[in-house]
Amino acid sequence: MSKQLLEKLERYEQDAYSGGYGADWLAEVGEGFKDYIGWCVENKKRPSIKGFEEWIDQLYNK
Repeated sequence: MSKQLLEKLERYEQDAYSGGYGADWLAEVGEGFKDYIGWCVENKKRPSIKGFEEWIDQLYNK
């Protein structure tokens, strides 16, 4: 799982840099992590790597 997630994150990052918005993407991922944790707190959910991966997938697919 870890290797697949790392490969996905690197692919998303490379796509962002290829599109000319790499720094913005990295900032969005940082904000996304904070937003994901906030969502977990508000919804009384336990944060997980899988949950964060799904959050990042949604961000990437916007």
